[in-house]
Amino acid sequence: MRGRIQIRYTVGKQRYEETLDLKPTQSGIADAVRIRKERIQARRFGHAVEEHPFEEVAQAYLDWANVAHSTRNSYRDSLNIYWSGLAGRDVASITVADLIALDDSILWSSKKTRNNALVPLRQVFSFGVARGYCLSNPSTALRAAKRKVPEPDPYTADERDSLLDCLDRTLAGPFFRVAFGTGARTGELLALSWADFDGSSLWVKQSRTRGRLKDTKTGIKRKVLLLPDTVNVLKSMPRPIKGGPIFTNQYGRHYQSGYHLNKWFRKAHKDSGVRPRSGPYPWRHTYASLALSAGVKPALIASQLGHRLDVLLSTYGRYIPREDDAAELAKMGATWVQDGSEAAK
Repeated sequence: MRGRIQIRYTVGKQRYEETLDLKPTQSGIADAVRIRKERIQARRFGHAVEEHPFEEVAQAYLDWANVAHSTRNSYRDSLNIYWSGLAGRDVASITVADLIALDDSILWSSKKTRNNALVPLRQVFSFGVARGYCLSNPSTALRAAKRKVPEPDPYTADERDSLLDCLDRTLAGPFFRVAFGTGARTGELLALSWADFDGSSLWVKQSRTRGRLKDTKTGIKRKVLLLPDTVNVLKSMPRPIKGGPIFTNQYGRHYQSGYHLNKWFRKAHKDSGVRPRSGPYPWRHTYASLALSAGVKPALIASQLGHRLDVLLSTYGRYIPREDDAAELAKMGATWVQDGSEAAK
């Protein structure tokens, strides 16, 4: 770790190496010398240095962390899949070099996957430092890769309609008609109940991830105004007297995830010949781009999607019609002196 002190020592035939959370100042070096002597004496004279295996510290962190259930599961999967090479190692003995070597050995599927995997790793070491299990966090030396956010790749109106025609032959038809009609995220759609529908709008209050309900991505509830076609879709669906989830599987139960729905969605591309798009919910891009192209006010679209206005404009600004640009700039013409003769008067 840049700007930190490393100590190395050998006791018997065992070599040890630690990166201390100390800067190479005069006092830091003095502390490092003292710590190194203490480590050597403890190991040489049988005073066992208490060790904390990485996997135990990781589990302790997961038990302690105040995060959503889905986030905890995601962290656990990431630690088990990508950082299992650290199992059995005392967290205090894991060095920057160890982590760099492990990082380099992993065939990452994408920069995003790697960046996501670094989050729980750093948290485990931060937890270990806070508990006194290790003196420093070597994972901070692993820099997150900068990744280019892909440009939105929406469907055209004709492509959207072709997909929906295919999906109407499946149980997923109503789900995707509401998806394209609102631009809502998958988890938000799965969490909708009939109590959220008032006949002309939907209240998006929660999101369902891995079968569990949690707050929306922004933590803010929003009212989504509906187009007549979307209202008709919802009104044509069977609505139990007791209410319950709007979108249910063939057994009448709510979907735990979008897995089966996405299988129908992928098949609709094959059946219709429409080019597949990447990303978790391309209907969201389609909703935003078509609305902007039609001249709908950006502030309203941002509200519908649960975006900040600046995020919406930076992401979808190129879909705002530009035909009136010359006319708009012409308004400035009145503020300019047309020739030097006016200025001379």
